[in-house]
Amino acid sequence: MNLVHAFSNQLYYVFTDKENKVELFYDEDFIYHTDKNILTFTRKNTSYQISATGITVLTPSKNIPMNADAETIEGELASLLSLTLSNMHIE
Repeated sequence: MNLVHAFSNQLYYVFTDKENKVELFYDEDFIYHTDKNILTFTRKNTSYQISATGITVLTPSKNIPMNADAETIEGELASLLSLTLSNMHIE
């Protein structure tokens, strides 16, 4: 999972498989929840909650937690607050 901010005032979410094949790309509206330190977005009927420890995928029928590998975590979600991103709202 990568959050990317490059060459624009937009945030991008990219989720790849083990072979680096893109499984999900998202560049629409994000919400950063300061009280919980999570970033969320919704695509169709599925919501995604990104935290410092991983991603939780919320579907109508189940919740799927995907823990991050601690050795691969880079940066802090709170650093998004220092950026001006047209597709991220702060709550």
